[in-house]
Order: sequence, then structure tokens, then C-alpha cells
Amino acid sequence: MGGPINDEQMQHYIEMGVQFILSGNDTGFLASGGKQRTTSVRKMDPNASG
Repeated sequence: MGGPINDEQMQHYIEMGVQFILSGNDTGFLASGGKQRTTSVRKMDPNASG
């Protein structure tokens, strides 16, 4: 099964018994991970020691 667009929709299909769901693609996962990493790096204090 591929294509659920949100967690609620995915939960519905799981409750129906679907055992294989494509939850995204490589490009989306890479972009999401990159955004999270960029956000955390931007919050770092350049003056902190350690």
C-alpha cells in the first residue's frame, strides 16, 4: 500500500490489516532530515565552549 498522506490515514489502513505501507520516498526523507539538521545547527551557540 502506498500513498497515505498523513498519520491518521495511515493508522486507518493499519487497523484494516494492511501490513506494508510506503510511508514516503528517499527524496522526502533526505529533505526532511536535512531540514531537521539545519534547524539544530542554526540553534547552536558559536560562543559556547566544549
